[in-house]
Amino acid sequence: MSDEVIAEFTKGLKRPNKGLEDQWLTKFVKCLDEAVGKKIREKVMRGSKELVASFNQQEVIDWTK
Repeated sequence: MSDEVIAEFTKGLKRPNKGLEDQWLTKFVKCLDEAVGKKIREKVMRGSKELVASFNQQEVIDWTK
């Protein structure tokens, strides 16, 4: 996804719905476990808890890329 597409998608968003983000992360973790296993999932998810705790939207977008 290009930076322009991301910028357009997030334009006007001040704070995404926290509950929705938690649901997405839960589903993402489950899919990673199924696709690549626990060991790689843990490597991919490294740092995500701190990211969610800080809730800096741009950092979340960068991490997700």
